[in-house]
Order: sequence, then structure tokens, then C-alpha cells
Amino acid sequence: MKYIFALLLFVWSVPVSAKYYFEYSVKAKQAYESIMSLRFKEAAIIIQEIKNTEPDNAIVLHLEDYMDFFKVYINEDFNEFKRLEPGKEKRIAQIAQGDEKSPYYLFCKQIFAYIGR
Repeated sequence: MKYIFALLLFVWSVPVSAKYYFEYSVKAKQAYESIMSLRFKEAAIIIQEIKNTEPDNAIVLHLEDYMDFFKVYINEDFNEFKRLEPGKEKRIAQIAQGDEKSPYYLFCKQIFAYIGR
């Protein structure tokens, strides 16, 4: 009986969480502003910093997708579209592993569904 109790106590104490979380941190906001200002090189540097310091922050996937969208939309370059397109599928898979309780979870899933599916 005490083994069952110990097992249940262990199972309940193990945190269950999603692999990724969604947070517009200070750096993420800076990257967003750079993207919206079409300063893609600056945004890419900030996004890389986010990946290094917040590796599980899935909002970076959303930012990368925005940047790719603007690059393709503004340049109207089909070759660039084909080059960037595989990244979309990887991002969709990563977002699916995110925190379903976050309001950004459904937001990001919907953005990817609307833009590329």
C-alpha cells in the first residue's frame, strides 16, 4: 500500500508542461518592431539572441514567419518563397508542441493555417 501511495505522490509531483511556451519578451518585442520596420538583418540578430537565451519561447516561430512573409511579399521572388517554405512546416510542428493554454497558441496556429495552408 505504501508503494502505491509513493508512486501516486511521485506522479502528481512531476510537472506536466508543454515543450514550448509563448511570451512576447522584451527582445521579442524588439524583433517584432524591427520586422514591422522592415529591418530584417536587425530582426534576424535579435531572433537569434532570443533562440540562445529563450530556446523554448515559441513566439520566435511567429516572428520568423512574419519576417519570411514580408520578404516574399515585398520582393515577389518565387525562388525565395521556395527557399523559405520548408521552414514553415517545421514551425507548424513546433507550435503544435506549445502550451495549449496560452492565447498565443491558437493565434499562432491560426496565422500559419491562414497564410500557408
